[in-house]
Amino acid sequence: MRRGFLTAMFIAAVLYPISVQHATAQSLPVAHSSRVPLEVLESGHIALSATLNGKGPFRFILDTGSPITFVDVDTALAAGLIKGIKPTTTPSLLPVSMTSAGTIKVGSEEVSNVAVMVLNHPVISLLSQIEGPLHGILGFSFWARFNLILDYADGTITLSPGHFHPPDVVSRLMSRLFGSTTVKHLVPAAQWGASVTKPVGQKRGVTVTSVYAGTPAAEAGLQPGDVLLSVDGRWTDTLDDCWNALSMEKPGKPVEVTILRGAKRMHIMVTPAPGI
Repeated sequence: MRRGFLTAMFIAAVLYPISVQHATAQSLPVAHSSRVPLEVLESGHIALSATLNGKGPFRFILDTGSPITFVDVDTALAAGLIKGIKPTTTPSLLPVSMTSAGTIKVGSEEVSNVAVMVLNHPVISLLSQIEGPLHGILGFSFWARFNLILDYADGTITLSPGHFHPPDVVSRLMSRLFGSTTVKHLVPAAQWGASVTKPVGQKRGVTVTSVYAGTPAAEAGLQPGDVLLSVDGRWTDTLDDCWNALSMEKPGKPVEVTILRGAKRMHIMVTPAPGI
């Protein structure tokens, strides 16, 4: 039995290592928060309870390093995420469905329209035999919206709402894997007044190449050479990300833009004007 347990732990660690995001109380903004009990399993994973579409609670593995949230077939059926599929507990790496959860709630914090993959994950199935029922993995698509404090001694996790909007990691990954070359750019609903590019080898953000006189970007103090990291909490790591982020903003509304100027990280407010 002990040999089997160690083998299970090894498989879990290799196939799906958990990554945990740490924060300090001083780094979090003063805002309402929710404190939720957590379990540190013998395998080293963290488990907690969540509800889906008001159903549950269900027991999930917490993994901020997982780009997507996984829900097993039976749980997805019980929560109404999918229909017309026979219940099954057979492990598989092939997804049954890619869908969106109406709501996922942890403590008092609720998020709508979280992308989820319905999949009987082999590692979760294996851990369930050792640690008791587990219904999936709560991943980056959920946790990226919060500032987190993990208190292992107290056995709790504290969630405070953040301002970051996670990108659709799965769609981007699928596009890269299958070599899609057709990119649909959205036209910004307002005028900003700057040009950007993505230099080869640059990992974070896009680089501002020009700032046009008399435009909102110039009035806000944006400069050529600034690295644009996010717009209103949305990443701008690619030109496609940048266009999508800009398309979300309306003219006349002040927007927080995060930039890197040299080695200094800065936040500036830009109020885009009507036009394109």
